[in-house]
Amino acid sequence: MRTRITETNKHLNELVNQKTGQLVEMNKDLIESKNRLESLNESLILSDKAKEEFIMMVSHELKTPITPAKIAGKTK
Repeated sequence: MRTRITETNKHLNELVNQKTGQLVEMNKDLIESKNRLESLNESLILSDKAKEEFIMMVSHELKTPITPAKIAGKTK
């Protein structure tokens, strides 16, 4: 009886160690994924800011009168 309890305990300890190892690996993978997603999110934020700046500049340029440029071109 004692031998069987010892074997069962040993088996359970092995399972706990195995599952703990799996959880540690999965946690490492999650941390790497989180870091990758944070990096991608920062890139997206920078891209969005660049897009907004571009749209603002184009909008400003479209509001600027083009007539003086046309007149200057005709005098030559």
